[in-house]
Amino acid sequence: MDVTILLTGYAYAALIMAVSCFFGVLIATFLMEAEVADKIGRVLIPLIRASHLPEELSLPAIMSLLDNKTAHLVVSSLRKEEKIGDSVVITYNLVTRPFTTVSMLIRTSLPVALAALGLYVGLFYVSLVIAAAFMCMVAGTIYGRIKLKLVSSLQFKIPISTIDKPSRRGAFRAAFKKATAMVRFVMKRYLLVLAFMIFLTLIGFFDWLGSMIGAYTRMLGFSPEFALLLSVRSVAPTVGILMAGEMLRVGMISVREALLALIIGRLIFLIIFDYPRHAFPFYSSIYPLKLAAKLVLIGIVVNALATPILVIIILLLT
Repeated sequence: MDVTILLTGYAYAALIMAVSCFFGVLIATFLMEAEVADKIGRVLIPLIRASHLPEELSLPAIMSLLDNKTAHLVVSSLRKEEKIGDSVVITYNLVTRPFTTVSMLIRTSLPVALAALGLYVGLFYVSLVIAAAFMCMVAGTIYGRIKLKLVSSLQFKIPISTIDKPSRRGAFRAAFKKATAMVRFVMKRYLLVLAFMIFLTLIGFFDWLGSMIGAYTRMLGFSPEFALLLSVRSVAPTVGILMAGEMLRVGMISVREALLALIIGRLIFLIIFDYPRHAFPFYSSIYPLKLAAKLVLIGIVVNALATPILVIIILLLT
């Protein structure tokens, strides 16, 4: 392969990634900082009530779009005051999963996925992640209707007036700052991935890998590149998405295999890294240890049940 053509292609991909990531994060963050979430709070009350949660929890649900940790601190304070019980916390955590997922996606994965995977594959992948979040919501609604009695209100007020409301200019400055920070965060990893991919291509690593384990992966209908992408996505989500995009761009992997590796790798990452290393320490810092363990375990179980459904969707539509 011509080295000049290879480097030119990767440089163009890096430029597109930086531009797409910056403007994607800038626009999304500005809309969130400009209090769009606060204006749609009333829309969530029917959903909250459908899960037998008190209406007041619509506020932390909206807050989870901006900062899930802050939202959980509100919920935790209600539990400490014995206004809600453990089952309410579990239900709330499941029902609001789409909100926290959307917040995470538009701040990180969405710009990266669209820029790296392209519009079609990127939207497909993001849609699968959102679908998994809605499966959590359905599970939470069912759990709440079984475990909780319908309570329309807790008869208390959360002091919303104490929350600072940024101006449009302040919202834009905050969005610009976050977009710049996000570009730095992503591009450092993206350039490392590009360098890694260039190095592996030039030394013929993928040809060697194919000859060594191709026979085993073909028995299951997958390529050697699938195993590599799966292992990377399982430990480094952003790097896995970036690598999938580069593999698709040079024709090293099919759309089906890329999506399967990303979705299965996502589950492995949640089980091995995200829940035990990130979610559990946070939950255990604001909730009792037993409740924190329940939140983590239920999250793992629901995602484990959702992943085979996502795999079937991929197999049917690709």
